[in-house]
Amino acid sequence: MSGIFISYRRSTSQHLARSIFMALKQHGHDVFLDVNSIDSGAFDAIIRNQIAARPHFLLLLSTGALERCQNEGDWLRLEIEEAFRLNRNIVPVFDEGFDIHREKHFLPEPIRSELPLKNAPPYSHYYFDAFIQALSDRFFKQVVDNVAVAPTPPAERAEVQKRIQQAAGELPNDGWTPQIPASGTPQPVSPEKQAELNDFVRKAAAFQKSLEPNLPKMPLIWGVENILPTPFEWVYIPPGEVTVEINKQIETVSVNAFNIAKYPITNEQFKAFAMTEDGYRNPLWWDDTIDSREWWAKHKNAEPLSIHSLALDGDHPAKNVSWYEAIAFCKWLAHRFNAPAPNLPPAAITLPTEAQWLRAAQGSETRTYPWGSEFDSQRCNTKVSRIGRTTPVSQYSNGASLYGVMDLSGNVFEWCLERHTAEDVRGVRGGSWKTDQVRAQLYYREEIPVSNRLDNIGFRIVMMNNG
Repeated sequence: MSGIFISYRRSTSQHLARSIFMALKQHGHDVFLDVNSIDSGAFDAIIRNQIAARPHFLLLLSTGALERCQNEGDWLRLEIEEAFRLNRNIVPVFDEGFDIHREKHFLPEPIRSELPLKNAPPYSHYYFDAFIQALSDRFFKQVVDNVAVAPTPPAERAEVQKRIQQAAGELPNDGWTPQIPASGTPQPVSPEKQAELNDFVRKAAAFQKSLEPNLPKMPLIWGVENILPTPFEWVYIPPGEVTVEINKQIETVSVNAFNIAKYPITNEQFKAFAMTEDGYRNPLWWDDTIDSREWWAKHKNAEPLSIHSLALDGDHPAKNVSWYEAIAFCKWLAHRFNAPAPNLPPAAITLPTEAQWLRAAQGSETRTYPWGSEFDSQRCNTKVSRIGRTTPVSQYSNGASLYGVMDLSGNVFEWCLERHTAEDVRGVRGGSWKTDQVRAQLYYREEIPVSNRLDNIGFRIVMMNNG
């Protein structure tokens, strides 16, 4: 059993941190993941002492995680600096899309030069189990004898245990804040005490191993990609501004950071909702409005598989999906995603607002299409392409936006979240396989009744943290 401190930026890596924390605990490791002071700017005695008490420092890095490290008081920067100062076994994990060479300039020297040299295990959410096994066997299996570990001060042990239980979902995260005042930098123990501690750790690991056959196994649902069939990826969209035109009014809107699905939801993914017992026919997902409930009451006994032709073209975008159905899908998926750790701040999964949709499509620029200003029939599926039907959501990689979001022009129009005129209509954007290049332009939008099912309208989803 190894002592591991997980360091992460809550706004970019919270759910990956939770998943790795739960998985490493199931492998018998002693893991510390803080859920109280994250993103608050607090670098308290507990954090310092837990870095000192554990020989391994697991650093989770997603796109945008290092930006605030250019500030001297940033909590993530302080954790990294403390780990380097204490000579911890620093193991960086680069989330998909993170480029250390592009983002290292936010770090101070000498960390900027040394961090890219650390041995980073390859991470892929598609092979999460293999990734955890590699961490456990190769990076954390052996006690690090050349690292001086300071035990947790007795006065802090109860607080540390409570934080660990909160991270695991065993106790509610009740806003409980640190009570232990900062008491200076922890000092390494004597060689005799260190040897005694190492011996205790080895014995504790052996005892934990003897209990493993009797320990209950928790189901690991660590991300949407393990609930829905492939292809599914989140794309992080940093905060910024975007110009939106609605009802002939042009506004510049500030948009907070969010994650958006790289692809529209596919037939196979919608089928996971339509055919599962707690899915399409569950009244919990249809309780937003009287109109929503009435629409569902008329359709709940229909066979979703035949309605949506879900048996065919599994990797094509789902179509013939009403706005009501798209919202119900989001509520079901959010419930599935948040269920394994109900005491952590929940993630909101929903349809994108029109400002979010545009932000993902063009960033801070004003673009006509996701790839630039000129139409190109080889980058999207529109009427000009003469295909006459939908295509796989991953087909047009050369038509992605500057953030890598695909199919934002063509294939299917996409439902957006909010209303701007009548209650019973919503905006759709992006054009489709049966419309021309003008309607595939990013500024173009139509308003469609929320109850309509059309063969060229689908949807994609966004995720935001509510904590």
